[in-house]
Amino acid sequence: NVIPIYDDHKVHENLFHNTWKAVDGNLSTCWQTNRTIYSGDFFAIDFLYAQTNIIFVLIVSHDRIMQANLEMSISFNGIWWIPYESLRGVFLEANENSRIIYLFNSAEFNEGFKSFRYIKFKAINNHSNQSFEVCDIQMISKEKILKNLQSLDM
Repeated sequence: NVIPIYDDHKVHENLFHNTWKAVDGNLSTCWQTNRTIYSGDFFAIDFLYAQTNIIFVLIVSHDRIMQANLEMSISFNGIWWIPYESLRGVFLEANENSRIIYLFNSAEFNEGFKSFRYIKFKAINNHSNQSFEVCDIQMISKEKILKNLQSLDM
């Protein structure tokens, strides 16, 4: 369950793959698993190459308690994973229409965790009658954040 992120917003070969629903920019379409989540199940995001100090938004509609009970890990190759056990750099942005919006700012992650290609969210408990539901993942440019901050100053 690896969801690739493309920064060019073009149609790619996985357009018809179920994971495309998580990155199509449409909050009414979500990628979801077709079964109950058990301990050890996961979903991951592939940023296609190693990135440093990135900012991205993860919008989910699965249960907030389930998201809080996911172990977050990072990787450069998708094989070796390093758990990130801190909440530093992770922000709960809003709760709109039963969707939860998380902002991840890896520039604020602990030292040694600011660069990665993959980020994984693994269930540490069984979650009966629940599935992963990822509605959107958006990369946010530093320029966009600066522009928004400048508009707030006016």
